[in-house]
Amino acid sequence: MKTIKTIRLALIAAFMLILYACGSDDYFTIRGKIQGAGSRSVVVTYYSEGGLKQKTVQSVNDEFALRLNSKKPTLLTVAFADGQTIANVVAKDGDEITLEGVMEKLPELKVSGNSESEKVSRWVNENLAPLASGDSEAINASVAKFIGEHKNDVASTILLTTYFRTEGAEHQADSLFSLIAAKARSLEIVQGFNSVLSAQLGAAKSEKVNQMYLYDRSDSLISVDPRRNKLTLLCFVGDNRLARDSISPKLHQLKRRADAERVQPVELSTAADSASWRQSLGRDSVQWPQTWLPGSLSNPSVRKLSVPRTPFFIVADSTGRQIYRGPSIKAAIVEIESRLK
Repeated sequence: MKTIKTIRLALIAAFMLILYACGSDDYFTIRGKIQGAGSRSVVVTYYSEGGLKQKTVQSVNDEFALRLNSKKPTLLTVAFADGQTIANVVAKDGDEITLEGVMEKLPELKVSGNSESEKVSRWVNENLAPLASGDSEAINASVAKFIGEHKNDVASTILLTTYFRTEGAEHQADSLFSLIAAKARSLEIVQGFNSVLSAQLGAAKSEKVNQMYLYDRSDSLISVDPRRNKLTLLCFVGDNRLARDSISPKLHQLKRRADAERVQPVELSTAADSASWRQSLGRDSVQWPQTWLPGSLSNPSVRKLSVPRTPFFIVADSTGRQIYRGPSIKAAIVEIESRLK
C-alpha cells in the first residue's frame, strides 16, 4: 500500500513539473525543490494589479510548482504554511524562478531565473552570519553598500524593504530610498511588501495597535498611543495628492464633531521617500498628525498590522483593539460615530 502511495505521489510530482515546464508571457512560474520539505504546504504572497494576492500549493516529494500573474516586476515571499520563509524573490510574467535547497539550510537556498532574484540570493548567502545573529548594524551596512553599487537594480529595493532594519535608522532608510532609481522601486515592490512579509493575513485583525513613534511633518518624533484616546483612526495614505485631498475633508468634519481627546485621527504616509511625501502634503493646515513611514508598510511600527494597500483605515479603541479595518474612510467614520453615541 505504501509503495502504491509513493508511486502515486511521484506521478503527481512529475505531472506537476511537466505542466509548469513551459514558459509564457501570460504568467510566471515558481518551481522549488527543497530536500526535507516532504508534503508541506507552500504559500506565495505578492502584490499585483492593485491588491494583495496569495496562492497555496502542496509540495510533493520535496517539490512544488506554481503559475502566477504580474505584468510588472513584483516582490514575492515564498514561505511554508507555518510562516517559515523560503525566499524573497522578484518576478513578472514570462519569468521562470527556480528554488533549490535543503530544509536544514534554507538561508543558503539557490535561486535562479532572473538576475534580480539571483542578486538577492547571493547577498543573503554572503551575509549568513549577520542575518543569523540579527546584527542590525552589519546588516544595514551591507545593504547600504549594495545599494550604493546597484542604484538602478530592483534587487536594491528588495534588500531595503525586506532585510534593512529601519528601527532607529529611519533617516538612513530615507536616504537609501532616494539613492535608488525610481524605475527600480515600482508600486508592486514598495507598496505591498509589508503584507507580503507578514503572509499571515488572518492574524492581522487580532493584532493590537500599540504605541508608535512616528516622524511628523516638522521632522519631530511623536508618540501615537491608542490608550490616550477613546478611539484612534489610522489613515494609511500614499503620495497621491488627489487621494489625500479626498480624505482630508472627512477628517476635518470628524475633528469638528468629536472632542480631540476622544478621537485622534493620524495620517501615515507610505510614500517611497520623504521628498515625495512632503510634496503630497502641500501647505495644508490640519488638526491631526501627518506622519511618514520610512520603509513604507514594512516599518516596524505597523508591520504586524498587515495593511494590504492604500488608502486603508484602522480604527482602534483605547485598548488598541481593532474595531474596524478596511479601505473605506466613510465606513471607518460610521463606526467611530456609532461608538461615540
